[in-house]
Amino acid sequence: MVIPRFFLSKKGIFLTFIAVLLVSLLLLYASTQYEVSYRETVPTETLRVSGLNNFVSDFEGAYLERALFASSHRELISLIRIAPDGSGSSRIVDINQAFTEAILNGTLTMGNSNIILPEMVNNTLPNWLDNLNNFTQRSLRSGMKYSIRSITITQDDTTGPWFVNVSMSLDYVLGEGSGPAQWTRNNVTIFVSFDILGFEDPYLKFQTDNRLNNTISRFNGTEGSYSPENLTALILSRQFIHDRGS
Repeated sequence: MVIPRFFLSKKGIFLTFIAVLLVSLLLLYASTQYEVSYRETVPTETLRVSGLNNFVSDFEGAYLERALFASSHRELISLIRIAPDGSGSSRIVDINQAFTEAILNGTLTMGNSNIILPEMVNNTLPNWLDNLNNFTQRSLRSGMKYSIRSITITQDDTTGPWFVNVSMSLDYVLGEGSGPAQWTRNNVTIFVSFDILGFEDPYLKFQTDNRLNNTISRFNGTEGSYSPENLTALILSRQFIHDRGS
C-alpha cells in the first residue's frame, strides 16, 4: 500500500485516527440514546464489546499502516544519514537487523558503539503504539498489550528500484481479564510501500568515502538520448560514478 506523504506528520496521523475513533464513539453513544427502553435492556458489556470491536477494525485497517509508514520512512532517512563512509571500519551488514533496531529503539549499533538517531527520538514505532494505548485507557477504559514479532524491509521485482516494501508482524491483546470484552490477535501482518526518490543515495555516499552526496532521482533516458553531450551532463549532475571493477 502506498500512503500519501501527508501522513508523514506524526501529529496528523494520530489526530486523524483519533477523529475516526471519536466519530465511532459518538455513533455508538447516539445509538444507545435512540430508544430508552432499548438501552435499558442491553447490557453495558454488550455496548463495550461493540465499541472495542470498532476500535480493532480502525486500528488494523488504518492506524497501524500509517504509523508503520511514518516511522519507517523517517527511520530509513536516519540510517542513510548515519551510515559510515566507505573507509570506515564499521558498516551496515544486515539491513533488516539495523532497520528493526532503529525503528524499535531509535538506535543503531555500529561495532562497539550504540548510536542514537536524532530523527527517531519519540518517533519509534513503540512510541506510536504507546500513545494509542494511553488514549484507549482514557477513552475506552481498556488497555492494550502488544508484541512486535518482526519487521522487514525489501526490494523486489514488484517494487522496482524506486520503491521499498516494509512489513510488520505483531500480536496484541485489547482489554483486560478473560471476559467477552477482550480481543487477542496473533500474527497480524501490515504492509506499506513508499518511494525513495529524493532520499540521499547511500551507494554513492559509500563508494566515494562520503566525498560525494546526491539524492536519488530517476533518469528518463531513452536509447537515442545517450549522446556525448547528454552523458557529460549526466556526469556533471553527479548521477554517475566510475565503477572501479568495470
